[in-house]
Amino acid sequence: MCRRHDIFVPEHPVRRAFIRAALLTVLFAVSGAPLHSAPPAAGKQLRKILDTSVSWSVRDVSLGQMLNDFSSQSGAAVLRHRLLNPRQPVSIDSGFVPRIRILQQTAEVIPGAVVVQTDKYVLIGPQLQTRRLPVLLLHSAQQELEWKQLPGRPIPRQATTSFPQSWQTPATPAEILRQAADRSGIQIRNLPQIPHDIWAEQQLPPLTFLELASLVLSQFDLYADADAQQPAVTIRPIAVDEEFTLRHPSQRDQRDAIQQQWKQGPQPRWSGSDAILTATIDQHADFAALSAGPNKAAGNPAVSPDSLQTRLFQLQADRARLGDVVATLRSNGIPIQITGEQTPAVNRVLQTIISLKAVSTRQPGSQFFPKIFGDHFRTVDVRPDRVLLVP
Repeated sequence: MCRRHDIFVPEHPVRRAFIRAALLTVLFAVSGAPLHSAPPAAGKQLRKILDTSVSWSVRDVSLGQMLNDFSSQSGAAVLRHRLLNPRQPVSIDSGFVPRIRILQQTAEVIPGAVVVQTDKYVLIGPQLQTRRLPVLLLHSAQQELEWKQLPGRPIPRQATTSFPQSWQTPATPAEILRQAADRSGIQIRNLPQIPHDIWAEQQLPPLTFLELASLVLSQFDLYADADAQQPAVTIRPIAVDEEFTLRHPSQRDQRDAIQQQWKQGPQPRWSGSDAILTATIDQHADFAALSAGPNKAAGNPAVSPDSLQTRLFQLQADRARLGDVVATLRSNGIPIQITGEQTPAVNRVLQTIISLKAVSTRQPGSQFFPKIFGDHFRTVDVRPDRVLLVP
């Protein structure tokens, strides 16, 4: 649903602001980056790339093109979930921030989207499906370990070996998995369960078959259930109410913090610093968010479509007094909290005449409010339900 609220301010320099919830359109294909001569970065190299601070600025660029450019310039594999529209326009003016934060800012422009960082790639997609991916990867790793521990080694080594993964345009998910299964010596049962889809070309770091299957199948709410005794998997729908047991690794110093924060759902059993949890897939996803930390598998926090961080705003005026801008926003239901608002120092700041050219086009609140207040307040904290200004 698309909503528009027009703000009319009679006889005032600030004529109107537009607030609109962006449309989320469903199209096809994982975002494809051009194939490179070498696989994208993984492991420590990927973490270093994503932790490196850079500046990124685009205006009304399609999501697909933005992610392709980001992948090409950084050397990281950044994937788009098939349910995100590659033509969705995005505008980002990141400032000098870590690359992972740029991707999170991109997700904040798209209502309901989050970012998940794994050891091999980054995925941006709808919150529900994307947050399940780390759980499916943990499940795959557990299945691979059980294969390796079988007596007599009935599972061929290549079934748990990582291979560089790539495909050309056009590719179908079923064909991608079939070719990977042939290479790994794994039989796929129930392959027709995968819906037909067309994906753009993509190159990924080395992945095992089950790691690749987790990425591909999660986009259709499916998963690969490994046979306990032979190199075969059965494609099954994700059962959201079914409980299963997973071991969640964490740092030893995280255990107390996780225990304090994890109040809902079943309680884990601890083995050293690892948590062994029996729960549904979405309960596992919530727990994985705590275990992984703020910038890795947890993804960026879920943002409501009505959040001030993601809603689109626009002010059409050349110049205005800062205090009048605050009054206008408040009169239209936007909570602005100013620390020490009644003090003489803040009052002098609010008398400042400012240019509004930087906010003359529609942009998310995460960018809109800092552009108005960032030069006049030490802190501009844009939260989902209010904006906090600290002089």
